[in-house]
Amino acid sequence: MMTEQRAAQRLLSSNAAAVLLRGDPAVRTLAMDLAAATIMAEGTVLWIEAANQFDLYAFAEAAKRWGDPPETLLKRLRIARAFTIYQLGALATDGLERALRQYPDAVTVVSEPLALAWDAEVPLAEARRVLRTLAAGLQRVRQQGHRLVLTAPDPPAAFRHRVRLVDGLAAAATRIVTVRAVEGGVALHEHSVGTPRFAVRG
Repeated sequence: MMTEQRAAQRLLSSNAAAVLLRGDPAVRTLAMDLAAATIMAEGTVLWIEAANQFDLYAFAEAAKRWGDPPETLLKRLRIARAFTIYQLGALATDGLERALRQYPDAVTVVSEPLALAWDAEVPLAEARRVLRTLAAGLQRVRQQGHRLVLTAPDPPAAFRHRVRLVDGLAAAATRIVTVRAVEGGVALHEHSVGTPRFAVRG
């Protein structure tokens, strides 16, 4: 067990090109700590929000944990939102590459891209197709030397049959970490890239 701040320090120290955080909703809090820590180190964060749940209050709390005024961190945070899976595919590929030309040293957080696939109106085959395009675009960005943080909380009960979509997202990652909330913080469990990881929990 470790605090979110300690977990963020551990993840940042690895310098992994692309980290996928999956598991409990605690992945969102941990991603905010990673963003705050990056900005504290004089970096810029590009945050792509797919679940429409970006919480400025929660980010301010993350900033306080790192000992910096929230307004200082917000100046180096750039947020873009996607409201459909198709917007996400365009935003996280072509749109992201354009943004990284302006902020080449930025860390990019792609927050809950699968939230847009937990939708009965999006056919599973279509979700797979868009996510393949998304993963390929993120791989291309990673191979250009940019750092990525991807988050994938467990799917809602009604969409557990789509849990394997996380494997498609994992194709863009060089490090995969399961996050579980525990009393007083979070527990991290790392997986080898390229091995089976995602089982449906009862």
